[in-house]
Amino acid sequence: MSSSKLYTKMLKIFTGFTAGSFGFFCYYIPNTTGLDSLRKLTQSLQKPVPVSEKVKLLFNEVMDDMKLSEEDKQKIQLYTCMRLDFFYAGSIWKKGIFEEFKKAIIGVPQNFNWESLSEEIKQKLLFRSEKLDWSSEHGKNLENSMFISDKAKKFGLAQNLFYVSTFEPLYNATVTSLLAMMAVHYVFFILNFKNFQHERFRGLRNSAAFVSLVFNFTLWLLFKDMYKCHLEGKADEAVAELGKEYIEGGVEYYDSVLEKNMALQHMIPYKGFWAPFSRFGNEQMSLRQKHLPLSGRRDYFKKLLNEEKA
Repeated sequence: MSSSKLYTKMLKIFTGFTAGSFGFFCYYIPNTTGLDSLRKLTQSLQKPVPVSEKVKLLFNEVMDDMKLSEEDKQKIQLYTCMRLDFFYAGSIWKKGIFEEFKKAIIGVPQNFNWESLSEEIKQKLLFRSEKLDWSSEHGKNLENSMFISDKAKKFGLAQNLFYVSTFEPLYNATVTSLLAMMAVHYVFFILNFKNFQHERFRGLRNSAAFVSLVFNFTLWLLFKDMYKCHLEGKADEAVAELGKEYIEGGVEYYDSVLEKNMALQHMIPYKGFWAPFSRFGNEQMSLRQKHLPLSGRRDYFKKLLNEEKA
């Protein structure tokens, strides 16, 4: 083997290993050693809002209903995030690698702590940096969607507890790592393909390498979105098994999220393709389906509730 071929092979191995490692740790570090930084980033930086005692009690009830061990309960940190949706990161999956890093955070929406919506809160609440008109009909619908029963809150908490009990961070890290290494392999193969070495094929060679990168990026999005949708379906099934209270909570929870999304859709200037939500309150789909449709998830619980009553 000539020295140039040996150099190319070693460079490919080194670059592939570097890309794979970078892809893996980009996902794994934020979900292990970087959890505290991620929590600080997603909560109110100026003045973190403590989780209300009522929500803490509900959370403890949910953990008991899901039969979490005392060890796992200690591994999960609950906090208030600066969103109107849940946020979670990390994993308490029992078979996870790096056992000493097994922990998770769950950020509850701000409105879970509210007893009422004060004028001060209304002035501070922004959506995509836009102020909201609370006096309008849609503003009143938005305000109404902020307050849900304890059953609905328990459903949301249980759903996110399920998420942090899976190996989602490890899956995403592994898929990212493998596809990064695959991308490097194909790019090196194309750029060093013997029949492409002539100068007149330079444009074709570069175009083929670019297409290879786009293909691998598309695969990455596909695997990521497919697993997320699969996980959401499994979460709904798991929470529904906890009993009628959670099924009723699921219907109310999704109704409130859909009502909130529909209100925001009418209150912001984004229209058409750029609108974040559809007219039914589902997340607007473009070339990707990042999540299962919220209306379909609500209908799943409505169906279960009707079967309970039958």
